[in-house]
Amino acid sequence: MLLIAPGRQEFHTKETEVRRGRVRLAHKQGQEPELLNEHSKLSGGNVQMVTDVIQGVGEDFEKSIENQKSEIANCESVRAEREATVKEAKEELEAKKSSTQEKKYALAADAQADPWFS
Repeated sequence: MLLIAPGRQEFHTKETEVRRGRVRLAHKQGQEPELLNEHSKLSGGNVQMVTDVIQGVGEDFEKSIENQKSEIANCESVRAEREATVKEAKEELEAKKSSTQEKKYALAADAQADPWFS
């Protein structure tokens, strides 16, 4: 007994009739092996075409993944560069704050020492 999914019975029946017709025609013309070989070639070509498409899609996905990984790595290196720049800027700011504070103390000391400001 052949089990076929619901809705596939009609398709299966038509497909079977087409194949039977091809075989009958091949018998009449004495071409059965050639007809079957031709059918096998077509089926094999379809399988190869689908295989090629799937492989192409897989290769495209792999390229896309590699591009994304490259962009992520690039972002991480840019982040490291920016963090280093921020660190340098903070150190420079602290140095300038310290220098400014020293100048303020020196100015205040000069003002106290000058009799004119007393």
